[in-house]
Amino acid sequence: MTRFLTITALLCIPIAECSARECSPLRLDSNGAFDYVSTVIDSFAYAKTATTTLHDQSVKAQKAETTDVVSTTTDLMLSMKRASEDYECAATLVNGFAKSTNETISLSAKATSSMYQKLLTLNTELLALLKRMLDGKLSPSEMADKVSTNSVERDETWRLLISSSSLATFPLVAIPKNKNEKLTQLNITAAQKKELIAKLEQTFGPGIKKGFVAGLALADSPAYLIYEWLNKDWQLQPSK
Repeated sequence: MTRFLTITALLCIPIAECSARECSPLRLDSNGAFDYVSTVIDSFAYAKTATTTLHDQSVKAQKAETTDVVSTTTDLMLSMKRASEDYECAATLVNGFAKSTNETISLSAKATSSMYQKLLTLNTELLALLKRMLDGKLSPSEMADKVSTNSVERDETWRLLISSSSLATFPLVAIPKNKNEKLTQLNITAAQKKELIAKLEQTFGPGIKKGFVAGLALADSPAYLIYEWLNKDWQLQPSK
């Protein structure tokens, strides 16, 4: 039971409630930049669902009675499989832009999708470790070592996703003809900017308005970063 609680403790990620989205690639159109950033935000919703699922079930597992080990472990493994599906959906959504004719969008999409695929791989590895533990094929020290390594790699992947997400907004910037001019304008309208901001607030709640704070979960950071960036004093395109 101690080994079981060790793995559930490492799964815990403090994150708020999340709403699910449809998992289907978006069809590209003439306004690729807006659609891409909107899709990246949708992918955040899937990643948030995955981390919430793992967190909630791991907390439940730690509170379970010793006699409930079998049923609790089954629930945890089911949650891990569902989380894997969410990571896969996040990767699928973003990867729909990997072949964009906009090179910046294409590069960002490939990088972001690869980060979700890495999180999926790490989750699959964690599930395999849990199975080996239940089969008695791992000693407590081996289990602790492998799970801690997995946890470190997961955190590093989230940090890479933060960097990747910061590049996702660049296609929205209107590049001035004069290279000496500052970047002050976006190639979206006020209504489109409002839509992106509203989508972030709907997914992450009113807390996102406070910006980065101490103890902010890594899983929330990419969305908070884009939210703060969108709320800067940008010049916008006239309404259509």
